Amino acid sequence: SAGKIIAVSANAARLSLPLLAQSQIPQPVFCIGPSTSSVLEEAGYAVRVPDGAYNSESLLKLPEFELVSGQIVAILCGQGGRDYLEDMLAEMGGNVRRIELYSRQPLDVEILEIEHLEIPDALTAMSGDTAEALARALDLTGREEWKSLPLVVPGKRVSAIAENLGFNRIVATDKPTTEGLIDALQKMQKKAGNSSGSDPQAV
Repeated sequence: SAGKIIAVSANAARLSLPLLAQSQIPQPVFCIGPSTSSVLEEAGYAVRVPDGAYNSESLLKLPEFELVSGQIVAILCGQGGRDYLEDMLAEMGGNVRRIELYSRQPLDVEILEIEHLEIPDALTAMSGDTAEALARALDLTGREEWKSLPLVVPGKRVSAIAENLGFNRIVATDKPTTEGLIDALQKMQKKAGNSSGSDPQAV
């Protein structure tokens, strides 16, 4: 059995429920953010989310991970995706086991129908994959100028990806939730006209 279990997404949490029900598991289950933790809470499991920002870095700063050396850590995740958690836990001495519960499919840019949309006030990309799919769609539909629109992303990692893709008005929020997104958009509106360049604005 695992010394610790980490669920990295709501999909992973949802698809893990039949597996978790088959055996006694260590609790709490560690979750990156509230959308993931709510799935497990509703199923009756104790959960723990990071203090402050909802990301892998903040999760690993929890005191429970200070003495992870020698422990088995199961990561509930999809195929592919970010290896940061696995790499860092291994560096900390953890015995990491990936439990891949679903496959990650590239977003189909055709379903975005960007060419039929009016120009929006802002864009959002809640993952690196989404930012890449959005950039691809803009390039294919001749809407490269949309890369100059405000783009809200969750944290520094995705903001760096977005900047490399050519977006130049990036707003980074550490709260990749509906409330965090709304708050970022509101703060962005207040700062409209006062920022320039491609440096991400932290909100």
